[in-house]
Amino acid sequence: QAISQSRLPSMEEVGLTPTWMDHKYTLRGCSRLGCWIEDNTSMKTIEEACTLDSQ
Repeated sequence: QAISQSRLPSMEEVGLTPTWMDHKYTLRGCSRLGCWIEDNTSMKTIEEACTLDSQ
């Protein structure tokens, strides 16, 4: 499933649950090791572990 570059989906939309819930973060991509999250306030990209939703 291709992710549009113009609008990135939220973690909930792609079925991911971050280790914290904070709306200022946007999912950039995910690998088996973790997710790359964009901090919308500082515009920095950080890496944070995430888990697949069990549903």
